[in-house]
Amino acid sequence: MRLTRAIFSLVAGLTACVEASTRAGAYQIMFLWNAYQIEVETYGAGNTWTAQKCNSARACTFDEFIKHIEMARNTAGFQGTTGVAANARELPTVQTAEQLRTIGYSSTVDPSKLYPSVYTRQSPNPTLGELLDTSFQAIQQARRDTTNPNGIARFLALAGESLDDCIEMRRADQADALIKDFKAGMAYYGYDDTTFDLEYRNPKPTLPNGATYDEIDIHATVTNPKNQANLASWTGFQQFLTDYINGYDKLEGAPKKHATAIIALQEFSMKLQFPVDTC
Repeated sequence: MRLTRAIFSLVAGLTACVEASTRAGAYQIMFLWNAYQIEVETYGAGNTWTAQKCNSARACTFDEFIKHIEMARNTAGFQGTTGVAANARELPTVQTAEQLRTIGYSSTVDPSKLYPSVYTRQSPNPTLGELLDTSFQAIQQARRDTTNPNGIARFLALAGESLDDCIEMRRADQADALIKDFKAGMAYYGYDDTTFDLEYRNPKPTLPNGATYDEIDIHATVTNPKNQANLASWTGFQQFLTDYINGYDKLEGAPKKHATAIIALQEFSMKLQFPVDTC
């Protein structure tokens, strides 16, 4: 029992190592939009670090901004419209992010368009954590330079909100990936839902947009009588658990870099709540 619980605790800990962006991508775009607005408020249009070349004459509209920073080097990119008013700057995070998902915006960012002073088209792609760190540092510098802290306060609050929502969405994506990965591993070793009961949290966790998702309930799984009765004799399944844990970092799909990214998101969110010189 003790060994079984320890094994599943390790498996649960791997949730932070799963590549996840299905739900979170649009919320990351909202963070970048608010970073841009903070700089526009501080330095004026055409003088920003974020999306520096979007429009030198005036601040970009939301539609212009998302089209400018989108990764679309070999395609026309997103050609639709979000429906956001051209003069709108303070945008509701969840409503706008969900609209991006609904209209099919990719939420894949071109680093050379987002931060042309840092990245070129020939630069190695930064990790998500590195890219968001660049954005976070731009926000922090604007906080130091601003002569109107009240003017950027509303965008700082929205930036923090978008980070917190992004973390929740990413956790849901991670839960999806872990379940899919775990079941695939079970099948490889000859086990399925008829031989092993994978239990899920009840009630399901709820996301900022009101949706729910499945997440493995570790305690319920390891205390399931059927699982307890069989695990001790299932040497093959024990080997699967061992291999799954020991080999997880080697799986295709970059697990560790996304663990770093989610930790970075949490750190950025926390630091935005404090005076800049204390961070």
